[in-house]
Amino acid sequence: MKEQKRAAIYARVSTAGAGQDPEMQVRELNEYCERRGWIVVGEYVDRGISGAKDSRPQLDQLMEEAHTVLSCGRVEVRPVCEKCFAPATSA
Repeated sequence: MKEQKRAAIYARVSTAGAGQDPEMQVRELNEYCERRGWIVVGEYVDRGISGAKDSRPQLDQLMEEAHTVLSCGRVEVRPVCEKCFAPATSA
């Protein structure tokens, strides 16, 4: 039997408050993993942290824990974000 893949979810919003809700990202990423039959073993969320910063506490923690939390020898990073799929606006 094929071993079920395990996943850790990372979500980030750059402005705490201001209508940005990382919970929607987390929900969508959980659904993404569920559709693929992956087990979510961790959720990491940075609030009010710019993507331009070198240090993002929860992302840093995820990277440190990747091998122990996911308990695997190989780690795949698959970026999934709504900004990647947002329609382009014409100027």
